[in-house]
Amino acid sequence: MASFTYEELAGSVDSSPKPNKQFTFEELYKDTTGSDYIPKIDDSYLDKWLPNWIKKGYNESITGMAERVVSGQDRFDISGYDGSILSDIGSAIVGFMMPADLAATVAGGGVGSLATRGAAKSGLKRAMNMGAKRMVNFGLNKELSDKVIEEGAKKLLSGASIQAGAIGTYTGLNSALKQQIETNDIDWTKSLTDASKAGLSGAVGGALFGRAVARGSSTTAALTQEAIGFSTAEPILSGRSPDPQDYLTGLGTVLGIRTAQKAPGFLRDEFSKIRQRYSNKEFDPTNKLSSADKNDLINLAEDYATQRSLAQSFSETWGLKENIKGTYIPEVRISDDIRVKVPTNQKLYNQVVSGLRASMRTAELAPTKKQIDKLYTDALQKSTGKKTNAFKEVKGFKIIEEGGTKSRNITSKEFFSVYNRNPLVRINAESLSLKLKNKLELDDDAFLAEFNNVELSKVGDGQLKEVNERLFKRVERNTIYKQFVEYSNQIPQKDLFDHVFGENIARYFKSYQKSFKNPRAQNVAKLMANARNNIVERESSQLTNLTNSPLKAIKGNDVRNKDVYAEVLGIKEITPENKDIVQWLQNWAKETYSYAGTGNIVRAGEIKKYLPIMYKPKVMNALFDDYVSINERFGRAFDETLKGTEVEAAFASFIKRRVLAGDMKQSSKDFIIAVKDAYGISMRDAYELVTEGITANTIAPMNFVEKTRKLKITKDNFEKLAPFLELDPFTLVAVYDHSLARRVETAKIFGRNNEVINNSVVQLQATAGREAALLTDGIAKLTGAVENDVSKNFSPRTRKYIQNLMAFETISKISLGTATIANIGQPLISIMPQLGMFRTVRGFVKLLDPEYRKKLTVPQVELVKELLGETGTGTVMRRYAELFAKYSGFNPINKFNNLLAASVAKTAIDDFVRIARNNPNSIRGKQAVQKLKTYFNISLDKNKLPTESQVVSGMSNYARKSQLQRDFLREPNWFSNPKTRPLVMFKSFGYNQARFIKDSIKAEMKMGNPLIFLRLGLAGMAGGSFIQYAKNFIFEFLSQKPIYNEKDPTFDEFIENLSAVGAFGMLTDFIDVEDSVGNLKFAVTPVFLSDLTNGFKALEEFQRSVDTFGMTQTPFRRALYKASPILGSVPRRVAENILATEGQKRATQRSRKSRVKSNILDLMIKGDTDKALSNLRKWNEKFPTNAFSYDDISPKTIYRKVLNKQIRINQENRRLGVQDD
Repeated sequence: MASFTYEELAGSVDSSPKPNKQFTFEELYKDTTGSDYIPKIDDSYLDKWLPNWIKKGYNESITGMAERVVSGQDRFDISGYDGSILSDIGSAIVGFMMPADLAATVAGGGVGSLATRGAAKSGLKRAMNMGAKRMVNFGLNKELSDKVIEEGAKKLLSGASIQAGAIGTYTGLNSALKQQIETNDIDWTKSLTDASKAGLSGAVGGALFGRAVARGSSTTAALTQEAIGFSTAEPILSGRSPDPQDYLTGLGTVLGIRTAQKAPGFLRDEFSKIRQRYSNKEFDPTNKLSSADKNDLINLAEDYATQRSLAQSFSETWGLKENIKGTYIPEVRISDDIRVKVPTNQKLYNQVVSGLRASMRTAELAPTKKQIDKLYTDALQKSTGKKTNAFKEVKGFKIIEEGGTKSRNITSKEFFSVYNRNPLVRINAESLSLKLKNKLELDDDAFLAEFNNVELSKVGDGQLKEVNERLFKRVERNTIYKQFVEYSNQIPQKDLFDHVFGENIARYFKSYQKSFKNPRAQNVAKLMANARNNIVERESSQLTNLTNSPLKAIKGNDVRNKDVYAEVLGIKEITPENKDIVQWLQNWAKETYSYAGTGNIVRAGEIKKYLPIMYKPKVMNALFDDYVSINERFGRAFDETLKGTEVEAAFASFIKRRVLAGDMKQSSKDFIIAVKDAYGISMRDAYELVTEGITANTIAPMNFVEKTRKLKITKDNFEKLAPFLELDPFTLVAVYDHSLARRVETAKIFGRNNEVINNSVVQLQATAGREAALLTDGIAKLTGAVENDVSKNFSPRTRKYIQNLMAFETISKISLGTATIANIGQPLISIMPQLGMFRTVRGFVKLLDPEYRKKLTVPQVELVKELLGETGTGTVMRRYAELFAKYSGFNPINKFNNLLAASVAKTAIDDFVRIARNNPNSIRGKQAVQKLKTYFNISLDKNKLPTESQVVSGMSNYARKSQLQRDFLREPNWFSNPKTRPLVMFKSFGYNQARFIKDSIKAEMKMGNPLIFLRLGLAGMAGGSFIQYAKNFIFEFLSQKPIYNEKDPTFDEFIENLSAVGAFGMLTDFIDVEDSVGNLKFAVTPVFLSDLTNGFKALEEFQRSVDTFGMTQTPFRRALYKASPILGSVPRRVAENILATEGQKRATQRSRKSRVKSNILDLMIKGDTDKALSNLRKWNEKFPTNAFSYDDISPKTIYRKVLNKQIRINQENRRLGVQDD
């Protein structure tokens, strides 16, 4: 038993010396008389914080009524409270969750289940027989019919009996307590009668629920039927007709009962998960998967392991052995394992080749392979006297030249006879064999058997390669299969969205990664997340190198950019001024070419003097638009089978006419003509040359490295082509790194041609077609191909219009609002709640060191790209949006927040690693391991520190997630669809922020850490208060009028302060309304439609004002003031001061005062006089010249409001033809 001293308990109330006596924990909770002392929360504190609907639920629960019987009064005073429909339902649910109510409900369900089944069986027997006969009449086998009816009856009885017992028991206790409170006596006959009625009603509702579930209805539909059944039966049994209030009460009862019944199981599961998480005992995660699912995951693991093995093998280079003669490529990589066709009689084949070459040499001709094969086949048949197979297929490789473009197919036997690894690669291969032996826990004999009992040092390169590939695949398959199973085991079959909305509706609200039910699809989506993390790591690392490079010095200098471009390509001599820059670019090109070789992709030949050839955004957009238009009108021209036909000739004529007639965008036309003149080719060839690769595919969307360059820049054509090319090296490097990272990291996981994805799609099409389509959609988004997919985008003209519209909205709602101020507080509700206040402060202090900032690897994605996507960069409005985002301060703040997130992440990783290594078996140590995995995807090895790559990846991806950068994997699928993106513009801010906070709370609570609520509270109090003050100060200064806030000074103010921070703060700035209706309207209305509505209101105001005031300045001022919200919150506040007429100002304040008065009166009617008087005083302080008087809130006024409300209710319910009194 733990014990404590006075000193350990932080001393006593007075300063007198205390004996060093030991106290047990139990002794500390005794009062001076020795009675048990249980600390309680002061009721006044609960009265202040708890909403009235929760108080009502407690008062009307069995727990609350029991307390009233003992104390003589309700726990909470809610006199005057008049709840809404939703609050009444909520009160009913809350009541069932009280301790005594929960016990009565759960216990009653168990007892009632036994009793009700016996009573119901006889009544169902006849119905079962009738149902079976009907099924037989429809042609169903009688044995099968009986089985179907019996199973259905079991479900029906189960639902009916459980609900009957639960509701009956609960109602009986409730009735007895009510009688005790009201009459100080209990009539047990009445209690039993009430319980019986409720039990029968519950049986009806439960039966309907069971019937609905048995027929495959969603949970929502089943609960609705149960509520209707219960609410109809209960009043009929009491001798009256049901009314609307019965159905509302019934809905609350049914939801409360179901919630209470699920609570014990939910808590049991959660406690079980916590025990498993911190237990040293291993458990089998496969127990929830079917045999089919396990086999499917094994096959997926095999596909993944195969691609990993190919990537591992492809990364090795092979050189020719000494004294090898023949026309072999000196240094190669093995591109693919293939089957090679070889002669069945090699000796005869060689004779045929030698003879044919000798006979054709005099004519200075060389025989073709077709000629050789034909002559060899005839000679073989002649020599054998019968028709026989001239060729056979054997194992072989496709090999490619390292750093070049040559390739060849070769048998494996021939390959290993002429090629070998260089000594260093051989040593690495042998080392890999030993590592694989340890991972598979093979003993020496088993390991030797893999090599046919040949010692490792004496094994040939071919056998070593084969064995390593086999062992590597086995290790990868076993490892990834375990990960697959554990991941699928963590995903519930149904989540909250499924239960509330039903699966068909819920899928539109779920993030992409959580939209899958099939285990294979779930894990492919998880692999996409892994690829995404790797992409972010590579991009962040490259971006750090780029921002610290000498290229930054010439960014924006067009003259020097052009000179550097020409010098790198060798068109001009390298100048001393640009020497360091050119050297950096040459090193960068070499490194990226080497990196591309790690991704199992076949690279084109290495170009020594290399820079990517990219078109300027304006040219690229013009070419894409024209390409789409031409493809719609002449699509078959791109069919390779029509080459050399009349169609090809017609297409060439069509392109020539279109260019010369100017029926193309000017940039496209000028570029095509420039290429035609520069290369001396036809108009059609020039068009095909400049549009090659203009539309992406899901395999290699921007594959500079995989295709041989066709558009070549020389001294002769550089000046002609330069006006159309992107010459800024900084931009070229940034775009190229982004594209290459996507290609390489995707190929590493899914294969060179997306084999893992393609195999999964084929497997899923028969059983999960929707999920197969989702995977296809996902890989297009991961690679970026969706942005240039014609089928998924608007037409060129529509796309340009929408791009401009979205750019305008970005300017007005972000740059011309107070989003920058809100963004300052983003770390307070993203970084600090997860990683803690002190780590956040330490991370901030580290950022003060410039050298430390340079070393941080951080993903920097600009706001405009996040909102508008990756295309459309050439539009004028988009360029303005980028400038406004920069000079409004939003982009700089965003950059700082990313740096801070990375810095705090690095601090946290170091802390968690230290804690885990120092105290590995403590709860704190295990939590540290869990946090490393949850937040940074770092699985800590007991004997090793995280690698630099793991730390960089953890920092980069944490910064990306915590700063809410767009990621299709964490958003509903339709959020990232180019056609629906405009509809959810800015909506994703709130969605991503809410999801991030929800995930943070869930993760911390799973680890047993409730401090996240305290941290969120601090964020709302500190950051929110500052941001609210700053925004109000700006708005008051611009509008020259006070800002009134009637929110409650406790809970409401906390929520409002929290909603002012970060992405929530941006949303509240966009909405800028004062009621919940306005909030709901914003949630469901695209932002541009809201602006369109404001535009129409302005036009209507102008027309009305002209009729009243004539064509003076007044109509213009009134209309412009109405339209000012279109330009953002800052222009709107300026318009309130400058444009609004005095009449509009008075009307605005009059309307506001009327609304505030109505709210004050409602509070007083509900009995919340303290809050009402507080709001009244705040108004009078802000607007002393238009203050509330006694008459505004007098008892007479309150009575009149109540009376008017009742009159309206009576009139609304009055039947047609009934006269007024």
